[in-house]
Amino acid sequence: MRPTLYLQLASGQDGALADRVAASGLGWIISAQYALRGRQGLAARIDEVPRLLIDPQTMRLDLSLGWGVARDGGEKPAYRRLWDEFLRGFPPERAQEMRRMGWRDVSDEERRTLALNVLSFQTRCLDMGRAFDEELFGVLPPSTRRVAPDVLMGSSVLVRDEASLHEQAALYAATPRRWEQLPVERVLVLHPAALDRDRVIRALRRIEWGDARIWISLPGFRELVVPRRLGPTALRLRSLIRMLAARGPVGLLGGSFPLCTLISDGIDSVAFGPHLESGRVRAGSGGPLAQAYVPAVHGWVSYDEVAHHLRRCSTRSQVAEVFCADEQCLGLLDRVGMEGFCREMFATVDTIRGPFADPTSRKLQDEHAVRARLLEIEMVSQLSRTELARVLAIAARRSPFVRPAEYLGRWAAILRIEELAAA
Repeated sequence: MRPTLYLQLASGQDGALADRVAASGLGWIISAQYALRGRQGLAARIDEVPRLLIDPQTMRLDLSLGWGVARDGGEKPAYRRLWDEFLRGFPPERAQEMRRMGWRDVSDEERRTLALNVLSFQTRCLDMGRAFDEELFGVLPPSTRRVAPDVLMGSSVLVRDEASLHEQAALYAATPRRWEQLPVERVLVLHPAALDRDRVIRALRRIEWGDARIWISLPGFRELVVPRRLGPTALRLRSLIRMLAARGPVGLLGGSFPLCTLISDGIDSVAFGPHLESGRVRAGSGGPLAQAYVPAVHGWVSYDEVAHHLRRCSTRSQVAEVFCADEQCLGLLDRVGMEGFCREMFATVDTIRGPFADPTSRKLQDEHAVRARLLEIEMVSQLSRTELARVLAIAARRSPFVRPAEYLGRWAAILRIEELAAA
């Protein structure tokens, strides 16, 4: 069965893309940073969104992880503003101390205040009829427009070991099941290495999860696709998902293609972003790196390499096999020809940091990537694990993209090994 699908929005570019693919029926999961930066624009656009959530991304506030650290070593403004929201009501000195240490070493009362502040932020961050500075302006009546999310997401930390898992369990205990008449869903952010620690796995099974949806996020999972390292890890992850699905719904945040192949283990909701998923490919200042999503290998490939192989294709069917079989992409090929297709889809702008995607090509590529992900999830939902492994192995053998094909072949092998182990 196809899961419920969400588009994760982290910037104005993502928001514009969401408007263009609105007909796809995707829900939105808006990052807290984007909700703060683009509050006015978002509040005016979300009436027609079928499903809406705000991801507070509290685990990113731990400065030791690097997400909130600016290039000069200070704190990024967006993360500073989030801390201001989440630390409302704390004495200034204590608030400053908590900024430095993240969610660690807080009392039960402080932890509950933090958890409630995170929920309160989600209910009012997009409501232009309510002031953020309520102490100064007073609480205004809630807006009559649909600006609040359908459900709320709880606080999370990055679970790497037993200590961080204990902190996550304490956050669950401090977070109510409902807030302002909205259900609260849990978020579990796992470092992949945690799945290789038997004591962490045993502790995960002992937690009182309740029956609300649990959103699982695994940052860095894609980088571990090496047979000897990830095979047992993936098997443990499947076992964990099945355990969680036995007690309630399970969602997947940051659903890269390898993670989406776990849908059959009980995942009922998938959220994916239009941005690059690989931790080794990062965009710098000046624009996105010139990387195209190639659904034939379910991964990212440089513009130059894709265009090089496409120019060797002489038929529509060859383009479908090498790059993308989506009819909208092939329709553009029919209209403008191969050279025009390569020129529009893979145009770049030279910068001192290297080639970046031209704004027009990025728009086309983003839309193409969303359509590709929808088709991928549809495929994964319909095929058995054994058949999926066979299809991916064939695609890896046929693809001219060496490194992405090698990656895909590794994942297909892992899926086959998992099936043998499960049997």
